Amino acid sequence: MESAKSLVTNASSLVSFPSIAIEVGKVINSEDGSVRDVAKLIESDPALTAKLLRVANSAAFPSVSEVDTVPKAITRIGSRTINQVLTGIEVARCFEGVENAAFSIDEFWRHSIYTALIAQNIANICRKVEPGVAFTAGLLHDIGDLILYNATKERGEQCFSQSLLDNDGLETYKTEQDFFGFDHSDVGYELASQWSLPTSIQESILAHHTPNKLEDIPDLVYVVHIANSLAVLCELDSDDFSEAAPILDTAWQTLGLDPSQATEIIGDIKASAEDILQAFSA
Repeated sequence: MESAKSLVTNASSLVSFPSIAIEVGKVINSEDGSVRDVAKLIESDPALTAKLLRVANSAAFPSVSEVDTVPKAITRIGSRTINQVLTGIEVARCFEGVENAAFSIDEFWRHSIYTALIAQNIANICRKVEPGVAFTAGLLHDIGDLILYNATKERGEQCFSQSLLDNDGLETYKTEQDFFGFDHSDVGYELASQWSLPTSIQESILAHHTPNKLEDIPDLVYVVHIANSLAVLCELDSDDFSEAAPILDTAWQTLGLDPSQATEIIGDIKASAEDILQAFSA
């Protein structure tokens, strides 16, 4: 019988965690790593270099001067954030050849980037989670969709269409469970585990719709849980919480936040998100 784990195992030839992001992470976390060392790794890949410069010159990192070198880009973005940005660029690139007919890839990445930026904002406000980790977790929270709907083809299309009828697509995971016995969060968790991502990120992918499936719920799970729904409202230009997946009261309370702060949390992310989306897809 097909399982979330078997889908990821079968897709391993299609997607592998990008080595440059791993190496950059090692350099950043080493005691003697320098901006020049990080720059050399990035500059070994011209396509990655071009995408990084686009992100550094985007509205996400405003400045009066243009960034035209990788060291300047690293300085502009910040050493604590650069690996999160590289991870996003590289993950988007490693899925470029993965076909999907159920939904728009551009819309998928738009929602993922909105979620990442909002998760980062939440982390900055509540100060319970490292903002860079929140960005990565938000960016990857739906990554299982790309494998699930590539592997299931026509049945995946039927599932996605049915979810629009069931709940306007707000809780697609419920329809996926009916169709397959598991959902995109389970697939994403298996992929994150295969990639050896931090446990907190694995768990935030697994439980972003249903935090209570975990016995001990990390704050990061609640951050992504809230960010996922606020991203939908942001995409819709709406402040009506009924138009997004329900957010647990416990999530707000645990992070010391309130639904009335939604506008503050979302902030002015749209220009930044669109710039990053263009860089990812360029």
